[in-house]
Amino acid sequence: MSDIIHLISSGHSGSTLLDISIGSHKNFFSTGECTYFTWQLIRADSDIFNKKNGNVCTCLSKLDECSFWQKVITEIKNRKGINEITEKTFPIIVFGEEKYSKTKPLFKRIEKLLFKSLVKYNLKSFALLTSLWERRKIKNLSILYDSISISSGAKYIIDSSKDIFRYWLLKKIDKKNNHHVVLLVRNPKGIAFSDIRRYKDKAKPIAKVYGWCRKYNLTTSILKSLNVNPHILVYEEFCRNPEKELNKIYDHLKQPNIKKLSINTSELHLVAGNPIRYNDEIHIRVDEEWKTKLSPEINDTIDGILETRLKSGLIKNIYNIS
Repeated sequence: MSDIIHLISSGHSGSTLLDISIGSHKNFFSTGECTYFTWQLIRADSDIFNKKNGNVCTCLSKLDECSFWQKVITEIKNRKGINEITEKTFPIIVFGEEKYSKTKPLFKRIEKLLFKSLVKYNLKSFALLTSLWERRKIKNLSILYDSISISSGAKYIIDSSKDIFRYWLLKKIDKKNNHHVVLLVRNPKGIAFSDIRRYKDKAKPIAKVYGWCRKYNLTTSILKSLNVNPHILVYEEFCRNPEKELNKIYDHLKQPNIKKLSINTSELHLVAGNPIRYNDEIHIRVDEEWKTKLSPEINDTIDGILETRLKSGLIKNIYNIS
């Protein structure tokens, strides 16, 4: 039996940074966005492996040449009785294709839409019925988690794939493992400004905020239907005092506290995630530049969206939204 910590958040909220930070503890192991494990392996047809393409382990080896992942791959092959891990022998991307860039077939898109709607309205039996084809992937994920646990010797495996529907299926189907949730929340104004800073004229900050509201409305609703009380971590508070916020997580899981956060990326083995995982040094700092540089017009628009579109009382309490 493995203990899995699922980091769930909207995009660009610092999930890779949090994954790495939690995994700095001796009893925890960071995997990054574990859902892309098989995809990273089958990208072997590419002749360019580097940090820029994001198709190497954090240790800068190809996954099938990494000393850690080689142990995991061997364990999976033995458990499955297979000679090679491919999208056919070991699929794990729920309602998707293992080849990340491959367009999903129409029936898959319809199936996923139907499943999401059934989960959203808490029609559990029908949702499980529509997800029959995905059960194999959930079982494979369970094998992957067990293989990582055995190979790492860690008590807790961290997965920052962020997908609430994938978590729902794991909770319903994978009864042999313990699944915990850390709900990571970053101020939507920070996400909007980050989008502007990165994409400039092509940025869509308002769309990001609408998506942020949908994500947390749905996520908190689904967690409530599962009777799961997540550990909530506010990104800005984590950046102000990482040790304090990390120790809250360790306390929750009855693990020893740390005095000083120390990250050595050369010892990490993340499958996928933000490129920050390749940095030689990681400096955690509060980024609230949006407070002075976000235009009054966009700031007011976001306030209006949060007041009308954010329904989650859990998240409203964080930002004092009535």
